[in-house]
Amino acid sequence: MSRFPHMLHDFETPMRRAKLGLLWAFCLALGSQEMWGQFTDGLNVEFGKNRVQHRGFEWNYFEEGIFEVYHYREGDQIAGQVTRILSEEAKALAPMFGRSLAGPIQVLVFKSEAEFRQSNVGVMTSQDQETNIGGTAKLVGSKMFLYGRGDRLAMERDVREGLARILFNQTMYESQWTEALRNGNLVQVPAWMSEGAARYAGRGLDAESTARILDAAQTGAFERLDQTTGSDAAVLGQAVWAYVADIYGLPTIANVLYMTRITRSPENGFRLATGSYLADLALEVRDHHLRRAPTGHDLHLPAFESKKALRQARRTAGAEIPLRLKRRYHYTQFVPSPDGTQWAFTTNERGQLRVGTVEVASGKLTWHAVLGHRLARLEDDDPPRLAWHPQGKSLAFTTELKGAPRLGFINMLTGEMQLKELFKIDQVLDMVYAPDGAHILMSALEDGQSDLHLYDIVANNQKPLWRDRFDDLMPAFWPDENTFIFASNRPDDTLRNDQLDHPFPANLDLYVANLDDDPIKLERWTHTPEVDERRPQPRDKGEFTYLVNSEQRGSRLGLGWRDSTIVAVDTVVRYRTFSQLREALVLPVPCTELTVKENNVLVSVQRAGQTNLLSLPLPNLQLLHTPSSQQGFTAPTAAAFPSTLPDWSYDWAPDQIDFRNYVFETEKQPPAPQDTAANEESTAPKSWARLVPRNYRLNYALDKVQTQLNNTFNTSFYQPYNGQVNAQPGLGNATEIRLSDVMDDKHLIGGYTIPVNLSNTFFGLAYLNLEGQVDKELSFQRQSSARIDPTTGRLVETATHLLRREWRWAFDEVRSLRWGLAARFNRDVIQGTDLFSLTADNSTGEQLGLQVAWVHDDTRSPRLNIHHGFRARVWAEYFIDGVGTATVENGAQGLATPNAGWSFGTIGFDARRYIPIVGPSILALRMAGDWSIGQKKLLHMLGGTDNSFSLAGNANTAVDPDIPYTYQARITPLRGFQNNVRNGANMTVANAEVRLPIFFNSAGKTDFLKHLQAVAFADVGAAWTGLHPYTDDNTFNFVTVESNPITVTVSNNREPVLYDVGFGLRSRFLGYWLAADWAYGVDDGITLPRRFTLSLNFDF
Repeated sequence: MSRFPHMLHDFETPMRRAKLGLLWAFCLALGSQEMWGQFTDGLNVEFGKNRVQHRGFEWNYFEEGIFEVYHYREGDQIAGQVTRILSEEAKALAPMFGRSLAGPIQVLVFKSEAEFRQSNVGVMTSQDQETNIGGTAKLVGSKMFLYGRGDRLAMERDVREGLARILFNQTMYESQWTEALRNGNLVQVPAWMSEGAARYAGRGLDAESTARILDAAQTGAFERLDQTTGSDAAVLGQAVWAYVADIYGLPTIANVLYMTRITRSPENGFRLATGSYLADLALEVRDHHLRRAPTGHDLHLPAFESKKALRQARRTAGAEIPLRLKRRYHYTQFVPSPDGTQWAFTTNERGQLRVGTVEVASGKLTWHAVLGHRLARLEDDDPPRLAWHPQGKSLAFTTELKGAPRLGFINMLTGEMQLKELFKIDQVLDMVYAPDGAHILMSALEDGQSDLHLYDIVANNQKPLWRDRFDDLMPAFWPDENTFIFASNRPDDTLRNDQLDHPFPANLDLYVANLDDDPIKLERWTHTPEVDERRPQPRDKGEFTYLVNSEQRGSRLGLGWRDSTIVAVDTVVRYRTFSQLREALVLPVPCTELTVKENNVLVSVQRAGQTNLLSLPLPNLQLLHTPSSQQGFTAPTAAAFPSTLPDWSYDWAPDQIDFRNYVFETEKQPPAPQDTAANEESTAPKSWARLVPRNYRLNYALDKVQTQLNNTFNTSFYQPYNGQVNAQPGLGNATEIRLSDVMDDKHLIGGYTIPVNLSNTFFGLAYLNLEGQVDKELSFQRQSSARIDPTTGRLVETATHLLRREWRWAFDEVRSLRWGLAARFNRDVIQGTDLFSLTADNSTGEQLGLQVAWVHDDTRSPRLNIHHGFRARVWAEYFIDGVGTATVENGAQGLATPNAGWSFGTIGFDARRYIPIVGPSILALRMAGDWSIGQKKLLHMLGGTDNSFSLAGNANTAVDPDIPYTYQARITPLRGFQNNVRNGANMTVANAEVRLPIFFNSAGKTDFLKHLQAVAFADVGAAWTGLHPYTDDNTFNFVTVESNPITVTVSNNREPVLYDVGFGLRSRFLGYWLAADWAYGVDDGITLPRRFTLSLNFDF
């Protein structure tokens, strides 16, 4: 880009300045960042995000039934716990999907989410989804991954969700790749349908999901069902499947999936199984969940009366917090300061963490920390935690950088921030300052297990208070005391080094301990096996509150305190202490986070897609201490229906069949015989056989089969130039097969392309090793093509071979440095068509080279052909001829004569920015350039579209014979022109597109209509030789007329910069992404006739 200022001095007219300035304006629109990539064929430029691995893994596995549970040494205990429950959980899911799970199933267990992020699991699949235009068999994955959460309830939920995903895919696509090849392109299942089924199977309707479903029902999300992505799509799908199960019965879910697969349409699947169209069903789902809302929900979170009210709700965090919310941020939590003058909060923007505070009195907002990059990544259910110093002097927060946990401290007086690495733990789940302000008590994850650790702020180290396999969560101190309360699922208050992998209950009870005790002692304060008690919060005089959630009874605030009774009187009076528990408040909203502050309960709720705080009055807790208050928990009553429902009951005649409650003969179960011995055995404790780990052996399995129509070269090297332009390889078949190991660390890839004309055939092999921070690749490619030598008229077959070794070093998830060594060997074989050609000598040539590139990619793809973010690549490459080639060209002098032309190289960049506009529509901008360096040049052929069905691909623009071109490459898109409308040793191109999905709400639409997009575009480009496009070195500025003995050369002073405008349509048809473009090209001020192009190609 630094060449542009020099170019401006040579312009002769203001019009030329304006046209070349248009190229510069496109570059500025992309921003100040710079990027790089090689143009081997059209838009074939490699980008890509990174999985940064900071450590290696030595894998073992447990084998249990159809499951192989892979783990490494530190995660053997959590892997053992997972192994124990897999078979039972899989059996429990069978009725929902109408089939049993088919094995073998590989389960990968990591000890923490940070270490899972370092793995390569699914890395190739995510790349396939962005680049594949069609033809891929959707091979059903037999792998699922889990990572330690320190919460058994969450672990069991993750197991069910992972198994449900595999069962869903086996139900829809079958598990054999031959069947998948038939179904993979034609059965297109939306994300809400697949991910919603997994979420419902794993969670049912938990409090968090119910809160999001009710909010979605009030914001109109169900009317835009097919527009949702990510976790929002999963939540809406969860609501749909919950409704189907509630109204039509659980087996109906299997019927919907079966009919979807048979008809190859989700719309038809739901219509045939439920009798409702998807659009109507979505509204029924919305109303169903609103009717089931807790009593008082519509009073505290009323429906939005207008779109204006909805927009206002999206900008407020509640009456307690004077903060104007920004829609692009996801606000994860709000924590009040000890004196109540400030609120601390965290936001998440596509993985980028922000920590801020807002003053209650003035509303002043201060951002204290911005960490990480914005990119698509696994959504984290456990946001970073915040903790205030007891005097409000500092604010602590947790985060993760480079695979390790960090503890951040913000000095509230100076605003300074300090990050400290935490050693020997994997993640901080929760934390609270000790009353002395010098220590922090944290629930921390270590080797997949959660325990309480005491962190010394000055010494920057922590020690566990104990170590065992049970969960220890959510610690909190009583005011001005070292006594704390926490939640745990341990069986009693005896501390033991229990490292067994036997299953244990998931529900939490409350325990109390004191830091002054040495050794520390536990005291159990609640013993309620059927109740899950969380979020304990101490109050004065030994009181405490806690949160209870259940799907049947909703969210409730409990109150507890210690009491005593006389058990014996002898020389002294003996007392037994116990806890009194009361139901303090039935919450009118589903809740997983709350804070009791003075006489109010601040409940974290979902409102207009954001986290809000709802303030509820706290009842007089002293009244609950009276004997008359000793009642059990009362379940909330359901909200009144908005209208009186009809009586659906029906009296069936003796000769009629009750089809609603009909039981088939095969479903009738005979009464089980009374087996006293079996009953006695069932009450006996179950014995568990010891799990024996086995060493992992490298094993490859089929991971991808892709066969598709293709009209590109599909190579990562330039096409040779021997005086003949090779603009298109010819329409044909391209096939790729990939084998991968269980960990997705090592891949074997093979592929071939065979055009219909049998010219430009290609095959390649590659081996990828993605272990460690530096990825490694070894590849071999061969392409053969036939041509007529323009000087001799002989038929020549050229075979090109490329052997390449490449390394990729990831700085972080979005930036990487890539370099490689390449050896290229060309062989021209003259075909024997006559006596002279039979005796003619064949020729060979070889080149050795180095390629270096820097890549940035933080994009994500919410829809096909729709991207958000920024990606770019900047590169340089340099090749020199081998000894054999140089000797042939230079005689005995070999490489000693560089002026004869033995070097070749390019430098260039490709930068792309994607800007959301309205709804799913985007503005896409691109700027790219490439310059030849060395004695030999690259022929850049400008114009056309990638993978086009057009047979008239070459504009036949003359190539300057005085320029030593050795290779050629197509440069696209310039859609108003044929390929090779301009050519030269250098080029630059800029593109702008508005991509607008036709149907924002595609519920009930066919796959073609669902993905239908309208595109408006403009392309600008130039290819030239010399310093800039307007130099006299360009041959297109001259026309030579020869008439012996006179040769006349005319300078026509043509405009070198071309541009076009146009429009187009895109969608997926029969599994392929199809693009139709109508463009008007402008050449030298003349508007050309409209040009139509049909191609199989994603836009840039």
